[in-house]
Amino acid sequence: MPTIPDVLKSNEAYLKSCILYEMLDSKSASDCYQNFCKKLGPDAMSYYDFDYWYYRFYGGEMDLNYDRSSDPTPISFSDMPVVVLKHIVKDLDPVERTPLRRISTVMNAVVDDVKSVYETFDLKLSESQMIMKVNKNTGMTYQNTENGCTVQKSNGSGIRIEKSFLEKGFSDMTQALTIPKLKIDSFTITFSNPETDHSLIYTLPIGLHVKSLKIHGNSVEVVHLLCHFKPGALETICINTQGMGDTGMYVMQLEQWKQAKQVDISYGKPFHADHLPLFYHFERFEINVYGVCPIPIVYLLNALSLNPNFKICHLRSRIQQDNIIAIMLKLGVEIEDEDIVSITHHQPIPNSNAFLKMEIRLDGIIIHRKTCCSKCYKVLVDGMTTS
Repeated sequence: MPTIPDVLKSNEAYLKSCILYEMLDSKSASDCYQNFCKKLGPDAMSYYDFDYWYYRFYGGEMDLNYDRSSDPTPISFSDMPVVVLKHIVKDLDPVERTPLRRISTVMNAVVDDVKSVYETFDLKLSESQMIMKVNKNTGMTYQNTENGCTVQKSNGSGIRIEKSFLEKGFSDMTQALTIPKLKIDSFTITFSNPETDHSLIYTLPIGLHVKSLKIHGNSVEVVHLLCHFKPGALETICINTQGMGDTGMYVMQLEQWKQAKQVDISYGKPFHADHLPLFYHFERFEINVYGVCPIPIVYLLNALSLNPNFKICHLRSRIQQDNIIAIMLKLGVEIEDEDIVSITHHQPIPNSNAFLKMEIRLDGIIIHRKTCCSKCYKVLVDGMTTS
C-alpha cells in the first residue's frame, strides 16, 4: 500500500473526508477507526476526535469546515460526581479497576480510595509457563514460545507477545498486586522449577496484605518469600516444600512468623523436638517432628497451658512404645498395661476451667485445649487419665 504523505496527515479537510468515507461504508465507529489507522497511521488522529466527527457525519451534519470551538465543553467520565464514580468503581473487580487509574488524576484518586479485596490469588510457575488466577475465575496463562510468549485469558483466545513469559507475567502480576489498599484473603504460590523461584523472590512486591499464605514447591529457597508479606496481617502460613533447610531458623526469626497465628509445614526434613519452643505462640500448628522424648513434651504442655489463644497442635512423628510410656511417667501417670499403642492424657490449666487433652499414638501427638464445667474440672485436678 502506498505511504500517505505527512502533508495530508496534517490536512484536517482530508482527514475529515476520510472519516466521512469510512462512515458511508456502513461500519461501526470502532471498525472505521481501525481501518482509518491502518491507512493513515495511529498518530493521524485520536479516537476521541475521530468519534466526534464520525457521529457528526452520521447525524447528517456534513460541513467539513465546522468550527468545534463553538461547541459546549464536553462532559467526560471523570467529570461525574466523585460519589457516583466511587459507586461505579466499587462494582468492578480489582483487576478491572487498575486501568481506570490512568484515565485522569481524579479517577486515580477515586480508585486509590476504594478498598480492594481478592478472595484468592493463585500463582503457578514452571519452566515454561506461568498461570495467574484471581478470585478463582479471572485467570491468565503465560506460555513460553520461540520468539516470546502467548498470553491467554480464561475461556478466551491467546495473543502473541514479543516478551518472555516471565517478563510479561511478572509485569501483569506486579500491576495486579500494587493496587492501593489491596487486601488478599488467600495467596497460593506453586513452583516446579528453582530458576523461577529466584525470579519471583526478586519480583514479588514487598508489604503484601495477605491473611493466609500457602507455598508449594521443591525448593527450600521459597521460604524467603515470607519477607514479602505484611507482619500482623499474615495469620496463616502453610509451607509444602522439600523442607526449609538452612533457611528454617532464619525464617523463624521473622516478624511474619512471630506474629502469625497458625502454621502447617508438610514434607521435607522434620524439626527436632528441641525446636518446639519456636511454635509455643501459635494458636494452631502442624509439623513433622523427630527426637520426641519426655522433657520436650512436658515443656510443650506447660507452655501451651500458658498460651490462652492456643487451640490445637499436631506433631507428626514416629514414637516408640517405650517413649510413650516414658512421657506418661514423666507426667506422673502410672501405666499398668505396657502393651499400649495410644493413650489420652488430660492436664488441667490452673486458674481456669480449661484443660489440655493430649493423645499420644505411635504416629504422633495431638493436643487440644478444651473447657469443662467446675465438677469435671475437679475430677481432672484429681488426676483423671484414660487410655
